[in-house]
Amino acid sequence: MTMGQGKLKSSADAIERLALLHLRNRFVWLTLGLALALIGQLSYMQYRFNRFDTLTLMSHITVVIEAALLAVALICALATPRIREAWYQWAISRDTASGSQAAGRFSYFLSALAANLTITLALLVLLLPVIYLHRYPELLRAEHPVNVPLMMLQRSALLLAAVLVSYHVALMLRYYLRLPWWTAALGALAFHIALGYGITYLSFTTEAFRRLNDVFYYNQLWHYSDAIPKLERPEIFHNIEQPYFSYYFGALVVWALTLLLLVPQTMRMSERDKVG
Repeated sequence: MTMGQGKLKSSADAIERLALLHLRNRFVWLTLGLALALIGQLSYMQYRFNRFDTLTLMSHITVVIEAALLAVALICALATPRIREAWYQWAISRDTASGSQAAGRFSYFLSALAANLTITLALLVLLLPVIYLHRYPELLRAEHPVNVPLMMLQRSALLLAAVLVSYHVALMLRYYLRLPWWTAALGALAFHIALGYGITYLSFTTEAFRRLNDVFYYNQLWHYSDAIPKLERPEIFHNIEQPYFSYYFGALVVWALTLLLLVPQTMRMSERDKVG
């Protein structure tokens, strides 16, 4: 094995360990449990009473998924000091058992990558039951077919990108501006709200982005208060067709750029980090 391959394997092992530490956080699973319970309640009410229009129901479920993912992201951010402590406890116990004294430094960047994986796994935990329960084969046979599982996959992919970017913003506020963790988390929450509202407004006012109108829930809020601007388009875009796949590429680029912005400071912090 070459030196480069050894470093790659070491980094992969570290990400796996850090992801497991994130997944051991009981608040992550509490959040997912509450979200699944709410999704189950909405699904049951629809099954028994047919309370909502199908696409309205899926909008409600989508906002539950978004809120849960954002909560998991902020929990992962706030748990970073505890993850660091748990990392050193594991590293020291491993070295004690092997008789060495080479406890590896905590990597803030790899911890961020591991949290990205944790948030993505959280999406799968929430989304797979929804896709199974809400297949609606009769809608595929309608005059204008609606593929609900595909719609949910497309919306969730864009929501995941937005949540991951908000998570990176929380880390940047902490690592670069040295804000307290709770202030950084609140700043990331405000950023996420502004991002979602901005995309909804852009989709309402700009024809090229009209298919993004149903991704975030802000286009529905005018139903609840006259003081809220109406940003809902008359048509419902339940499918982002192939010519519009640049949406996904743009989301991927923004995610990658915000992740790369973390690299310089996280590397400096890891180099200065002391064991224990």
